[in-house]
Amino acid sequence: MWQIVPVGAFALIGLLAISSMYLLGAIRAYVGGESLWSKAHTTAVAQLQAHVATGDPAYMQGFEAALATQIGDQRGREALEARPVQWHVARQGFLAGGNDEADITSMMVLYHLFSDTWLFQPSLRAWIQGDHLIAELRLLAERSQRLTPEQRDGPAGLALSREIAQVDRQLLAEERVFLAHLTRAAHATEWLLHVLVLTSVTLISIVYVLSYRRVHARQLSQSMQLRREQQRWDMAVASAGLGRFDLDIGSLRYHLDARAAQLLGWGEDAITLTREELRTHIHPDDRDEARAQMDQAIAQGVFRLVRYRVTSPDGDVRSIEVAGRMDRDQRQGAHILGIVRDVTVEQMQAQMAIQRDTAQRTAAAQRSFLSRLSHELRTPLNAILGFAQLLDLDQGGPPLSPAQHQQVGWILQSGQQLLGLVDEVLDLSKIESGQVPLHPQQIDVSPLLRGCLPIVESMRERQHITLRDELPVHALQAWADPQRLQQVFINLLSNACKYNRPGGTIQVRASEDADHLFIEVADTGHGLSNEDIPHLFQPFHRIGRHTRDVEGSGLGLYIARQLMTRMGGDITAQGLPGVGACFTIRLRRHAPHHLAEHTQDHQDQPTDTPAFGAPARVAAAEPESVSSFS
Repeated sequence: MWQIVPVGAFALIGLLAISSMYLLGAIRAYVGGESLWSKAHTTAVAQLQAHVATGDPAYMQGFEAALATQIGDQRGREALEARPVQWHVARQGFLAGGNDEADITSMMVLYHLFSDTWLFQPSLRAWIQGDHLIAELRLLAERSQRLTPEQRDGPAGLALSREIAQVDRQLLAEERVFLAHLTRAAHATEWLLHVLVLTSVTLISIVYVLSYRRVHARQLSQSMQLRREQQRWDMAVASAGLGRFDLDIGSLRYHLDARAAQLLGWGEDAITLTREELRTHIHPDDRDEARAQMDQAIAQGVFRLVRYRVTSPDGDVRSIEVAGRMDRDQRQGAHILGIVRDVTVEQMQAQMAIQRDTAQRTAAAQRSFLSRLSHELRTPLNAILGFAQLLDLDQGGPPLSPAQHQQVGWILQSGQQLLGLVDEVLDLSKIESGQVPLHPQQIDVSPLLRGCLPIVESMRERQHITLRDELPVHALQAWADPQRLQQVFINLLSNACKYNRPGGTIQVRASEDADHLFIEVADTGHGLSNEDIPHLFQPFHRIGRHTRDVEGSGLGLYIARQLMTRMGGDITAQGLPGVGACFTIRLRRHAPHHLAEHTQDHQDQPTDTPAFGAPARVAAAEPESVSSFS
């Protein structure tokens, strides 16, 4: 004991000495980092002033490169201020700021431990203010990029150059403040560490003389530690919602704490119960199994996560889990000590997961059935349509009467309607299963959209609808699959015809911003209410009374939105009842960033995509016995 005291004292002195060198080394590293920061700031200002004067992009690149040091240091500082601290991000930031890798650990520890102290707060404020001023420089750089050559040579360029010089002066002032306070903090830290070392040496004799009291102090500390551990255990049990019980094997009496009593339906206070009394709150269907498991636990001396249901006085049924182990005490006899916890939510979540998986399997089976059904229906439908067309066009036999022509027309019309429904159901099943291939590319939307207009011409003429092509004359570039985009256009145009008023109008117009192209298809039909719009894009859902006499399955808009979403776009709708509706397609103007380089490398390769403006075609393979009419 007496030999340990001086060894510990000397170890403390050595630790303080090492800590002082460690902290002073970290401060010196910050001073060196400030030198790099100052050099980068000076270079950045010079490059920016040169860009204001000449407009040369190379100077702007030099400006951004010079700020890499500041950006890295700022990222490192912000990562250290995050909660929890992002150590890896901070290290990468300081490395990017040009700091020596050997100094970064001590820099991070110094910042983490002392950034909120009075010693380092002034330096930290100067650092943060410097970051704000660098942000102002970046804003001034953006303004410089927008200057025209005439403005650079005029008052605007001169004013911008003065603003940059003003920010430069402020940065220099903040650098001086940072360095001055950091130096002062280094001196104060060194002085404080010296005082601590001297104080520690002075206390060695006192500690040595009073070391005999350590035995008593240690016992007291251990007692307090045990109490703290018990408190922490109680807090952990309470926060986890666990209850504790103690089963006396000799008397078969349960001692329940307040939480266990609450979980088992016996009120809010701790209670002692007999085994038979406890069973009264167990669910009748679980009592026999719970008794058998308890008998087995008493015989084996351990619970194996027993689960059963209990009924509270208000009739609420909960599922609980009980676990414990045997504790044999010579004075108190055998006991089973255990915990009780509520697993009602867990079981509900497990049941919901099972139901979700079942629903997903059912949905997959439904999609598979719809896909097979659609394929099976296409073959006889194509045969019906083919033979009906032959009947209508056959000129080798006796001519059809007007009534027969009308009946054949009904066959063709009904067959086409059913075939369209089959195609939509097939598209629906493919989309929901993720089996629709997309080939997005950079395209001009104008010819593609105008190529869809003849497809709805007959429908438009039947309704005497006027179609206004208000697309601009210049190319409308977008990133999309042309075939699927054509399918979406045809759906919107046909809907605008079907749901329009006789003699109404359809307007097709476009607008664009930096990132997106917007195509609008507006009609003067029955319109939409605010209650209708949320249901427009749901499958098999049709809006309003006026749709009852209009052909359709309620799948077109749903399929169109799914296709647009997969292409990175969207479809929205707006309208007023009795006035009309307007559907807006939003498309990306350019390829996503991660595909841009790949697209550039392959833009000259031929593709199998149909030409813009070509009508959409559906190819179907039928058995030879049906599709061969010769």
